[in-house]
Amino acid sequence: MECVQDIFKWLPPAQVLKFRRLCKWVDASLADPGFAWRNVACFVRVHRRHPRQKEEERDEDGDMEMQGATDDGGKVNYGDSPEAAAVASPLRRNRVLVALVQHRYNGSQFTALDAHVFHLWPRLHQRVYAQTELPQTRLIWSKMSILTGASIPAPLMHLPHLKHLSLSENGLTGRIPFTLGNLLPVLETLDLSCNKLVGSIPISITRMQRLQLLDLSRNHLCEAIPASLGALQNLVVLFLNGNKFSGEIPLSMWTLSRLAALKLDNNSLQGRLPSTIEGLWDVELLDLSSNRLQGTLPPQLGRLTKVSMLYFNWNRFSGKIPPELGLLQELHTLNIEGNRMSGSVPEELCNLRQLQTLDMSGNAMLCGPLPANLHRLPFLRYLGIDRTGIRT
Repeated sequence: MECVQDIFKWLPPAQVLKFRRLCKWVDASLADPGFAWRNVACFVRVHRRHPRQKEEERDEDGDMEMQGATDDGGKVNYGDSPEAAAVASPLRRNRVLVALVQHRYNGSQFTALDAHVFHLWPRLHQRVYAQTELPQTRLIWSKMSILTGASIPAPLMHLPHLKHLSLSENGLTGRIPFTLGNLLPVLETLDLSCNKLVGSIPISITRMQRLQLLDLSRNHLCEAIPASLGALQNLVVLFLNGNKFSGEIPLSMWTLSRLAALKLDNNSLQGRLPSTIEGLWDVELLDLSSNRLQGTLPPQLGRLTKVSMLYFNWNRFSGKIPPELGLLQELHTLNIEGNRMSGSVPEELCNLRQLQTLDMSGNAMLCGPLPANLHRLPFLRYLGIDRTGIRT
């Protein structure tokens, strides 16, 4: 067997399957895991590309590196993603959150050899290549047209020390591997956004107890949001927006006390908001817009004292605007457009000294005079009251 392996070890791995058909003896030799390691080592040695730049590890306190960085004035560059643009200004206090949201960690670059490996090599060779040639803790592959139409590369599921994985904007298809959480137990950030993934969220994700960011936005995921996501108590960012999720928001979602950003918008979620929403006491961005949520806005929203942005627009909420919202001294944006709210605008909203955007448009049953002091808010830039019965 060793003699056969010595002869074939310089063979391009993409041709291994062809030579395995010669006879059972050759097949047994070339199917041996030890041969895969030797074959990959020889191939990479011959076709050595420019060495990957070693990633810098920063393990203290789970601190995130902020790539890109700063301009001459020392201001953070938040990147050009929609989420980054949306949260950068009002959430500038939370540097860890901004670093997570901008999706611009120092990571590896997808090379021509990587593409060759994951399209043509045998599965065992792919796994060996992943374990020997890819960065073992931080892997960022985004906007790679070579991956369009492919599924999530299986060998990436065999990097047990991986902490940061981003495969966003690659046109990936298929389902999220159901063993994902079992195989990547120490993952801290997982970004699979802007692909064409289908199916449901695998329950195994809840085994990733160190996960701080989970971004599955803008895919074709469906069914209900699993209640087991409530087990991910270290989550800081959870983006499930732009999918086809249905059913009610699980009650366990409101127990994620470390969440700073939660986006569930543009789905088909139903049901009411419970009083336990106050459990999101650290949240700064809450976006539930463009769903089918109904009922009243709970007064417990007034206990989310760190919140900067609230989006409840384009749902079926009814009842009065809770006066408790006037307690939210950090509130920057309040959008309740396109609902079924009724009654008058509470005077308490005049206490929102940081408010810049207030949109109440499209609530035909809102009525009465607009509080006189609302126009005196120092930072108010937009006030939407069209298609309502509010008098100015």
